[in-house]
Amino acid sequence: MVIKKSTPLRNIKVGDIICYELDSEGSKYSYGQLIAKTGAGFVFRPFNIIHTEPNDLTVDEILNSSIAGRHFILDVYTALDKKKFHDDGEWRIIGHESDFKLSEQESNLFLFSRKIGNRAEKINILGHSEQCSLEEADNLVAYGPYLGDQAKIWFIDLNQ
Repeated sequence: MVIKKSTPLRNIKVGDIICYELDSEGSKYSYGQLIAKTGAGFVFRPFNIIHTEPNDLTVDEILNSSIAGRHFILDVYTALDKKKFHDDGEWRIIGHESDFKLSEQESNLFLFSRKIGNRAEKINILGHSEQCSLEEADNLVAYGPYLGDQAKIWFIDLNQ
């Protein structure tokens, strides 16, 4: 993949489809989509699809693949705008689903948690929160942005 100049934050939108290198050699790529914007950043949905040519797949092929691992909040500032902290491959926007809309079921999913002292809350994709037990919070992704390299290790589970 040829390294692309940065994408300014103002041009990053819900519905954008992201391609990212799985290794620093640029021999394998995978994909995901920005599906919501929260106070902490954009929620990223990783897809279970690997390809050797980043631009050979259609948007439909990408969107029709299964989810790989856990949704997380991608630090789009470092991944797409500043392109910093990438030891293991570049991230870039390759397309956009213009009529993207979260399903009601998905928008109500509690995927994230935040702990404050001995209290915890779970947070859905739209940023709404409710109190929960510390144990329940431990099973959710911590609410906050993650660097691309961190996310590939911690949240994306590709059947390679």
